[in-house]
Amino acid sequence: MTELDNKIREALEETGIESPDFGNDDTLRSMISDAYAGKLRWIFVLATFWQLVFFVLFVWAGVRFFGAATSAEPIFWSTIFLMAGVGVSMMKIMHWMLINRNRLLREIKRLELEVARLGKKLAAR
Repeated sequence: MTELDNKIREALEETGIESPDFGNDDTLRSMISDAYAGKLRWIFVLATFWQLVFFVLFVWAGVRFFGAATSAEPIFWSTIFLMAGVGVSMMKIMHWMLINRNRLLREIKRLELEVARLGKKLAAR
């Protein structure tokens, strides 16, 4: 727990509100499985397919680079190698953005529930 978590917990205890559980973090495996089970599943499947295609192209271009016979071939295969590496990276970034989107939406909903709970307690006073 961080110092900020402790300060929030102390402030909530002073007002008589039960403090939230700060240690309830999701694991990476659960976040990824939630992403593949959600509404955007087809986007994840499509991105995974293209990521695999780019990775195979990445490895294939790397192998062909070292087996090049003429002086122009290494330039061609290194360009393919770099572009496929960029493609793999872009797909990874897209995966992480969508996974973090799900996490952010879940945290916003938790905050909405906490605000509603706080509003009820303040209205009761």
